[in-house]
Amino acid sequence: MRFLTQSLPFLIAGVATATPCSNNDTVLERDVVVIGGGSSGTYAAVRLMDQGHSVVVLEKNDHLGGHTVTYTDPDTNQPFNLGVVVYHNSSIVRDYFGSLGVPLANVSFRGTEQVFVDLSTGRAVDGYTPVAPEALGAAIQKYAGIYTEKYPYLSLGYDVPNPVPEELLAPYADFIKDNDLGDIVQQVNSIAGCNGNLLERPTIYGLKVFSPLLVQAAAAGFINAASGNNLDLYRAAQGRLNDKESVVLQSRIKKVTRSQDGIQVVVKTPKGRVVVKAKKLVLAIPPTIDSLTSIGLDLTSEETELFSKFKGFLYGSTVFTHQGIDTKRSFGNIGTNTPYNLLTLPGSYSIGPLLAGNVSTNKISAYFGGLDPDLTEQDIKDLVKGELDNLANAGTIGQGEPDFKYFGNHAPYHIHVSPEDIRDGFYSKLYDLEGQKNTFWTGAAFVDNDSTLIWTWTESYLLKLIQDSLK
Repeated sequence: MRFLTQSLPFLIAGVATATPCSNNDTVLERDVVVIGGGSSGTYAAVRLMDQGHSVVVLEKNDHLGGHTVTYTDPDTNQPFNLGVVVYHNSSIVRDYFGSLGVPLANVSFRGTEQVFVDLSTGRAVDGYTPVAPEALGAAIQKYAGIYTEKYPYLSLGYDVPNPVPEELLAPYADFIKDNDLGDIVQQVNSIAGCNGNLLERPTIYGLKVFSPLLVQAAAAGFINAASGNNLDLYRAAQGRLNDKESVVLQSRIKKVTRSQDGIQVVVKTPKGRVVVKAKKLVLAIPPTIDSLTSIGLDLTSEETELFSKFKGFLYGSTVFTHQGIDTKRSFGNIGTNTPYNLLTLPGSYSIGPLLAGNVSTNKISAYFGGLDPDLTEQDIKDLVKGELDNLANAGTIGQGEPDFKYFGNHAPYHIHVSPEDIRDGFYSKLYDLEGQKNTFWTGAAFVDNDSTLIWTWTESYLLKLIQDSLK
């Protein structure tokens, strides 16, 4: 059985009543409806179901997973994780995978010769030398000490004090300079990139993308699905949810109505209209005003004001073949005349062969980012092609044309607001929305773009609020 039936009975009555049901509607009555089947929404749904609550997840795609994207090479049948590549080796990850019967394995990275070039010219940068491992390790240790001592409240979520310390609102470049931490800049930008112009961003966001928890995880070693395909987690979660008719895929949400009595969601699917009636709503989609209005959410004036402030960046990946690239080399993008030699955006952070253990492939990947989240697929492919042409014209690689096999765009990414909004108590106001109008909010904008941290925050904070509201 999949996820719909056309003959489900009404289980309870008197919930939200904005849209009348017709005899042809499928009606689902649940304790909680979750909109969004990515990392945060799927985890919340599975854990609520574990605790005895009835749930349904509404997901616009034909599968769960969100930013978790896997490309399977048709020549080798080898999966390559392109979205969520690794997880922290922590108890919450091991417990979650274990509860769904998905084996885990330590991640081993097959090395390539890494060449640092300016992709806007295709040439190496005179005088550039990567930071030595010893110096980098010392700088990271110093950084983690400062973070833990001064900003422990940023490790999980945005529980910032009032007033917000001014140094958190100043450009990240000031934090780096004031603490003599220039040796970590390239590392932060490569590990937690797709974060806009890192040095110009408020320090709070620079700190959020490179927390001590991430530093500890990197030192301990990362893990992922033993099969090499991180979508296995979401397939298993989908199977668990399907058993209880608790997931509706290919959902096009037309209207969300919230009242003191509960929630009503009207959904269009390939099998017909579904009306969900629930006691509580969990919103697990990017909380931009565009995404929220697109589902017909009955926003309050306060919600409209807050969510209108959110902006995002461009981030995604491509896979292609190119006859001029040696698949034993990868290219890290750096700047020629930029502070700390950071790359110029928009651009690719790196270009190199797809890697998975010891499996070789002729497929190349490029991870791209930029300030404008609205660049089109063609814009981005032209950008990547231009970088490849620059490399070829400089003699760094051979001549050739990219043959694109995959394109994925995760924009809007790293949802953020201005320093002025943060100073004005934005995150306190945001968290105050939890529970209002029987609605709970989750996702990267409330924590960080890190599945492990999202699950930890959900477990330690959000689930308790939802459970208490259902008593």
